[in-house]
Amino acid sequence: GPVKETAARNLPRAAVAALLPRLRAQSRLPSRYAEGEPAPRNEEDVFWLSPLRHCLLFAGLLVRRKGLRIGGRGRDLLADDRAGELYALLFRTVFRTLDLAALSGGDQHAALQSTIAFTFYKLRTAARTWTTSETLAETAWLESAKDPRTEAECLSDVDYRHYTLRHRVLDPLVQFGLLEYRMVPTDESWREEVEYRLTPLFDRFLRFRFEGSARRDPFL
Repeated sequence: GPVKETAARNLPRAAVAALLPRLRAQSRLPSRYAEGEPAPRNEEDVFWLSPLRHCLLFAGLLVRRKGLRIGGRGRDLLADDRAGELYALLFRTVFRTLDLAALSGGDQHAALQSTIAFTFYKLRTAARTWTTSETLAETAWLESAKDPRTEAECLSDVDYRHYTLRHRVLDPLVQFGLLEYRMVPTDESWREEVEYRLTPLFDRFLRFRFEGSARRDPFL
């Protein structure tokens, strides 16, 4: 039966409690809820849950009919022999329909999403071995798609823009199994670097082909 949404159209607490133990993607860092924090109760307390719900709605897998329920398309794609089709649909929906800015907050760097095919293509070589998000932001993010550094960043001679790439592209690719990541301690005890590397699935799933005509959708 349908899941009754709250007045704000969020998942109710009972649904959150039922889904949380089954979610592989609970947060950016798997240890988040194991460090003494209170158990999440609301949908917005679970980092990936709201984007996941929106993605399923945008893809037509869930429908709103006296609450949230699985639609005919979603039911059809549950068959084992259609798992690849479901995976591809979710991938396209996340990176094309979902506003990736929702994964990092703020509205900076809007052009990253529209040039993401370039980023995928560059990751093919840039992330072949363990590479920091800072380096990937330099090599796999189209320079003209970046907003300028903030005044504070310029004054302190730092560049935090790689966090946008991490949260909107790299971390979702980890959840899709196309990248893996590891935390690397640094000389500063309070800070850790994150490194990413392609998984074998990346080359199996993504193909790149250059054509002379721009009439076709470049993402496809």
